[in-house]
Amino acid sequence: MTLPPDTPSVSGGNAMIVGWSRAARARMGGMTDTADAITPALRELVSADLVAFAGVGLISRVLPVTEAYRTLDAAVARDGAALRPRIEWLLANATPAGKVYAATLMQRLDPVAGRAAWQSLAKEPAEITTFVGCVMNKTSLSEYVGDRLSGLSVE
Repeated sequence: MTLPPDTPSVSGGNAMIVGWSRAARARMGGMTDTADAITPALRELVSADLVAFAGVGLISRVLPVTEAYRTLDAAVARDGAALRPRIEWLLANATPAGKVYAATLMQRLDPVAGRAAWQSLAKEPAEITTFVGCVMNKTSLSEYVGDRLSGLSVE
């Protein structure tokens, strides 16, 4: 897997950040603690195998993909323009579940681009696993997207 440009290199399999380029630090406002959380979150979402936006099961366990999404969502809220290339990269390279997270982030960043992302995903024949509370479900990506698009409004 190749991460987008200006993503820091990693050391070994433990995903320890070695360093960010000056351009990447500048785009993230020089906040390396925030920037350091982005790469592991990208790695988690690019290979996501299910969609869960909240805790799952009886104990409401927060899954790693949910935590990764939350990390990127918070970063989008702070400076979405800096993350847009990475979100676009996720849309192009992630698993179907990862693309759901990416489209959701894009929708938050830019509603028009988000709608376009959802519309492009509607053409994919993949099946995804979703979790809502204690309920796990398998559905086609196109059906999931149809539900999302019916609730979106673009101003």
